Amino acid sequence: MKLKYLRTIENITPLLVKNLSKGTFLCLFGTDKIPPHLGVVVDGKYYSTSAKGSRIGENVKLVLRRVKQSTIPTLFIQLDIAKDVQKLVAAFENYPKLKQNQTCLLPIKEYVKSIGEDVASANFVFELIPILHDRKLIRNCFSLNMNDSSFELKVYSQADIVNRIVKLQETC
Repeated sequence: MKLKYLRTIENITPLLVKNLSKGTFLCLFGTDKIPPHLGVVVDGKYYSTSAKGSRIGENVKLVLRRVKQSTIPTLFIQLDIAKDVQKLVAAFENYPKLKQNQTCLLPIKEYVKSIGEDVASANFVFELIPILHDRKLIRNCFSLNMNDSSFELKVYSQADIVNRIVKLQETC
């Protein structure tokens, strides 16, 4: 995987479900949206938090079924970081449902920090990924419902995140 101009992810290959059975993956759901939704997959288990609530240790096949049915463009970034499921669960349990000024990035940052990686300066996923890349913590990138082998990270503001969360909460 190569990051060009700090925002372009290249050498993305199509996802095979078995890819997610081992390892840690940062997931960007709805790569066509501003902002995308973020989650983590560790050894086939899915973790995320949203305006609707959190999902902790859910079988990733259930998530993939919805992604495939709804043709949600999704990017899976395999990370070369230590695994600690106990710390991962604790990070997501701290955010059972997003409140005002909270984002789906917060438990991910908390987890990455808890295993010894400093990503405090990242307030958005488009800032996090270049940090992970610079520290050589990205192993591979896979996609589902995306046609290209490269992807340009979209830049957005905190207001864009808040507006999207409010919109999603209205549909709850």
